[in-house]
Amino acid sequence: MASFSKFCALSTTFFGLAEFVTIYTAEAHPMERPNFGGNLEIATHQVLEDRIEAAKILLDSVDDKDSTILVDTMANHASKAYAAIPERLYCILDGKIVIEGKTGPFGYNLDEVELYLESFCNKN
Repeated sequence: MASFSKFCALSTTFFGLAEFVTIYTAEAHPMERPNFGGNLEIATHQVLEDRIEAAKILLDSVDDKDSTILVDTMANHASKAYAAIPERLYCILDGKIVIEGKTGPFGYNLDEVELYLESFCNKN
């Protein structure tokens, strides 16, 4: 959750330079399975409407209501295309991947994205 808040903060910092998009995929920590505390209470998605509702819950949980959240299909097309379970960061420039982050949660590195964007700003 803290990482999504930081993601939203980066979106604000680099507004106008980069477009930040979250693609909500399968719920990594559904409430019906034992896991660590502090998660939003979201059940495993059975249908697309469940996933859409979960994305709304995520958006409601942060101060930045201007964040763009897209929702993956129930066949998980985006997640499979970008190897994004449970989470992953990408920077795409002119249709090409310029940063492919490691998979989260341990490889999820917003600092890497921030450094890239700062570097990009300094070059232009």
